[in-house]
Amino acid sequence: MSDSARSSHGRSSEEEEEENLFQIHPDDLLEDEYETLDEDTYGMGIAAIIKDSYWIMHGQGPTTARLLQFISAMALILFTLGLQGYFIWELQNLVSSVAVTHARKVYEEYEVKMYAKGHLYNNSAGHLRGVGGAKGSYFRPENFDSLSTDLKDQVCGIPFSQPGFFAAVLIIWTLTVVNNLKRVTELMYHFCWLTPTVPKVTQMLKQDDEEKTLIVKGLTCSIKCMLMVFIGIPRTLMNVILLWRGTRYLAATFSFADLLLNAIALEFILLLKDLLWTVVISDRNKREVANIRFISRGEHLGRVSGTAYIESWFWLIMSATYVGLYFKFQQTLPDYNWDVRDVCREYVEWKSRG
Repeated sequence: MSDSARSSHGRSSEEEEEENLFQIHPDDLLEDEYETLDEDTYGMGIAAIIKDSYWIMHGQGPTTARLLQFISAMALILFTLGLQGYFIWELQNLVSSVAVTHARKVYEEYEVKMYAKGHLYNNSAGHLRGVGGAKGSYFRPENFDSLSTDLKDQVCGIPFSQPGFFAAVLIIWTLTVVNNLKRVTELMYHFCWLTPTVPKVTQMLKQDDEEKTLIVKGLTCSIKCMLMVFIGIPRTLMNVILLWRGTRYLAATFSFADLLLNAIALEFILLLKDLLWTVVISDRNKREVANIRFISRGEHLGRVSGTAYIESWFWLIMSATYVGLYFKFQQTLPDYNWDVRDVCREYVEWKSRG
C-alpha cells in the first residue's frame, strides 16, 4: 500500500472515530433502572406489606409463617413509630418547655436591667420587653457592665445573638430532618404514583431469575393505601413535628457549645429506625428487603434539563426558607429586640482570649 493510501486510510479512521464520538446523543440518556428499598425498619415494613401480602394471597409456601412475619413486621413498624413519637412528645414536655421557660426568664431579666425605668411593656406572652429595641433612645448599653457574670454568660449565649452561626446550625438540623422527609416523599411517589395499579395482589410481583430478585410490577389500591397509612403519613407527621420542636429547643439553648451538641443529639430520634434494623431484624429478612426492586424515576433521569437540576436544589431552598421564617416568626423569645450582640461583643472576645 502506498504512503498516500496509508495516509488517506489513517485520516478516514480518525474521522470515523470522531464521528462515532458525536453519535452520542447530547441529552445523555440514562437507562431506566430499578431501585432498592432502604435498609431500615420502614424498608422492611414496605417489603412485608408488598411481598408477604403477595405470597399469602398466592397461597404458595408456608402461609402461616408468612402471616406471622407480616404481623411481626407491622408490629415493629408501630413500635418504631411509637418510640419515635414518645421521644418527640417528651422532648416537648421534659426538655424543650423547661429550656424555653428558662430562656424567657433570663432574657426578661436582661431587658429589665438594660432599659430605662418606666419604658418596658408586657408582650403577648406576658414578659417584659424594652421599648424601641437596641436602636431606641431608652436602651442603656452602659448598664451591661453592672450585670452579674452569670447573667452575662447566659445572655451572651442566646443563639439569636449570633444569627449567622445559629442559622447555619439550624440549616444543618433542618437538612437532617428534610433528608428523611425527602426519602419518604420519594418512596410514596414511587409506590403510589409511578407504580401501576393492578386489580389483583397476585399480579404485583415478578421474579427475575437471572438477578435473583423480585420486581414490583404493580400494586393494588389497598396495598397503596396501606403504604400511605402505615408508612407515608405517620413518617411525614413525625418528621414535621420533630423539626419544629427540635428547632424550638435549639433556640432555647443558651450555650453555643451545647447548641452544636444538642443538634447532633436530636438526630438519634431519626436513627432509631436504623438501630432497630441492625439489632432486631433477622438476616433472612434483611436479604429479602435487599432483593426487592421497584420502578425508578426513569423520565427524570433520562434527559438533561434545567428542571432536573433545579429540582435537586428544592430541598435546600426549602430548608433555608424555613430557617428564615423561623427567625421572623419564632415564639421561643417573643418580641426579641435583637439587642444582645453588640453589647456582648467585647465580653465574648474577652472570654475567648481566656
